Amino acid sequence: MTTKRMLSAVFAIAEDMTIGDKGGIPWFSPADMSSFRDRTVGHIVVMGRKTWDSLPKKPLDDRHNLVLTRAEGEFNPDPRCAWILDPEMLQRSLSVLDPNEELIPYVIGGGEILNVFWNDIAYVYVTRIKGSPDGDTKFDLLTRLQDPSWYHEHSHASDDPAVMSVEWYWRTAAWMTAWTRRNG
Repeated sequence: MTTKRMLSAVFAIAEDMTIGDKGGIPWFSPADMSSFRDRTVGHIVVMGRKTWDSLPKKPLDDRHNLVLTRAEGEFNPDPRCAWILDPEMLQRSLSVLDPNEELIPYVIGGGEILNVFWNDIAYVYVTRIKGSPDGDTKFDLLTRLQDPSWYHEHSHASDDPAVMSVEWYWRTAAWMTAWTRRNG
């Protein structure tokens, strides 16, 4: 049996909880893109097909790309990319890709994928974007972080005029212990 792994999430979110629009990001922030790249390079990124489709360059360089899709046959043959048809297969894919658990699996979006894996996410790195841009994809982060299992670890301001702050959240030790007992 495969040991289930905790996941991390990294994404940007506007003041109105917008995380996307028409498959893309409705803002431009060099600081956010740089932070995202610095955090995820050398690790695993997990995304939905719509997020994959929105990438200007595929797959994301210097990262293992795991893409969840409902559509069979839409597979990119690049060895840095694996396509998963069932969310239940993510853990098996992680164990094959990274048997020694040396890499961090980051859920990067979109909204459906964050919802599917939220109960296995132990670390969240979020860039808060100023304003409320037009967007068709929302993620209710505020409600989710009101759960007492979350601990706000760190926050810092940004020099980027589009960014309010970059924040880090961790699950509490009690949550991690209970999660490990259920899944370990």
